[in-house]
Formats: sequence, structure tokens, C-alpha cells
Amino acid sequence: MHRRTLLRASAIGSVASCAGCVTRYDVPIIGSPAITVKEADRAGNLTGYDELDCNVSQEESLATPVSAMEFGEGDSEYWVYLLADHQEPTSVSIDVSVRSEVIYEESVELGGNRYTSYEYKYPAEYSLLVTLDGNEMELPVKEEQISGSREDMQISGKTYCLSMDGEAEGQLWY
Repeated sequence: MHRRTLLRASAIGSVASCAGCVTRYDVPIIGSPAITVKEADRAGNLTGYDELDCNVSQEESLATPVSAMEFGEGDSEYWVYLLADHQEPTSVSIDVSVRSEVIYEESVELGGNRYTSYEYKYPAEYSLLVTLDGNEMELPVKEEQISGSREDMQISGKTYCLSMDGEAEGQLWY
């Protein structure tokens, strides 16, 4: 009987069958709940801009959402608002990515109390590439930021004021 050969083979088989079991499970992009994109049922109420040096009315009722999108499927709730520091509406291009793959693109007119409202519902590493007046700005949305929900009253977000010279000033809010 070849007991040693059998024992070695079963030990190697056991190790091989567990390969990858101790590594972090990484959700693939294809079919991932992180890449679901849909038009939101409602735009978020513009908030978190009171300390920003941005040309926007301080009365929320005067701000107008021009885009309301929802990214990911889940119970989390993290908001990103984009404003342009410009009196007249001006064209802004926005690409939303998950792990360097663009999942959504749009061009909107921001400025003159107009804003975009993006809601992130699934924890993942997102990024916004914003182009305004030929200047590109990359705005990260970190996975750990997308954690609160309406049920646990832990909603948060970040409002960005985009300047014509390519700067993005942000204010976190909770």
C-alpha cells in the first residue's frame, strides 16, 4: 500500500482547495451592485455650503437641481453636491467611476444657483472627474464614507464648490 503517497496527495489537495480562502473577497465590477446607476426619485436638498466661498444664494429654496442620480444598490446614504462658482450657468462634464471604470457620464449647466445631486448607496471606491472651463478636477468618494443610512440617522455627504480656475473646495456635513 502507498500510504505516504496517498497522505501527501490528500495534504496537497487540502491546501490547494483552500487557496484564496484567507484573502479579502473583492466584488468584481461586472454585475456588482456598486455599478448600478439610475435617476434618483428625488434630488437631495442642497446643504453643506454655508462655509464655502461660492457664488450661490444662501436660501436653499432658490437652488435648483439640474441632475439627480443614484449610484449603487444598498441601504447606505452618502451625498455629493456640485456647485459652480459662477453667476451664469456654464457647461460642466462629469464622469463617475468605480475602480477606474467609468460607469456614468453627463454634461450639465451649473452656476447661478444650479447644482447636481449624487447619492451613493453601496460602499465602494468611487471617483468623479469634473471638467469645467477646460480644467479637470478629480473628486474621490471613499468607500468608508458610504456607510450611514436613513434608518440609523447617519446621513452624510460633501458639497463641492467648483471654481473656473480648476479648484474644488469641499465641505463635509453630517
